[in-house]
Parts: sequence; structure tokens; C-alpha cells
Amino acid sequence: MRILNKEEFLALPVGVIYCCNRDRHHVGFSDLRIKDETVSASDWFEVTLTQYEHNDTGELCDRHDEMLAGKSYPLEISACRNGLFEEENIFLVYEASDIAKLIIQLEGCIGCDQV
Repeated sequence: MRILNKEEFLALPVGVIYCCNRDRHHVGFSDLRIKDETVSASDWFEVTLTQYEHNDTGELCDRHDEMLAGKSYPLEISACRNGLFEEENIFLVYEASDIAKLIIQLEGCIGCDQV
């Protein structure tokens, strides 16, 4: 893995797996995301891996409550605009060997009774 600044990150191609840190003095990073198209010198689209299917914000909130009560909804994979304009953001970017390890780990989860 490598840590890049925002300018370096925005120059990367679509498909890069990364996590974001909005405070370079804090060690933690966001959840995994996939970089999509760069829109400008300060903005890009991304695919989050923690979104469940919904059609609008109201349905998202309703489904959140339903999931808290035990209901299940499938993962939604779609790109949305990031909208983070802070120049001090840093990005933990996964390299090919990291992605290969992640795939092996995820494949081991297939078939496990998760819930």
C-alpha cells in the first residue's frame, strides 16, 4: 500500500482501491472505496462498498431502520460524486499484491454462514 496526496490520487486511473483520511495527523482511514472518474482538480466519483440498494434518500433511511430490525438488502454498487474538496486529504492506495491478498481473504468468506 502507498499513501498519496490528493493531487497524486486524482491522477490515478479508474478502478484503484483506496481509503481516505481527512486528517493526516490521525492514523485511521475510511472504508474501502473504488476510484471512478476524476471530474476536476479537486473532485471525483467513487464506488463505496458499504451501500445497500435504495432509490432515494427516504428509502435509504427506511431501509436502514428495517435492517436494524433484522431485514436484509443486497449490496448496491454504483458510483457517486465524492465532493471532498479539502486539499489536505491523504489516500491509502492498494497495490496489486494487496488486492490479491484481499481477494483471497474474501474468497474464504464465500459460503460462510454470515448471519
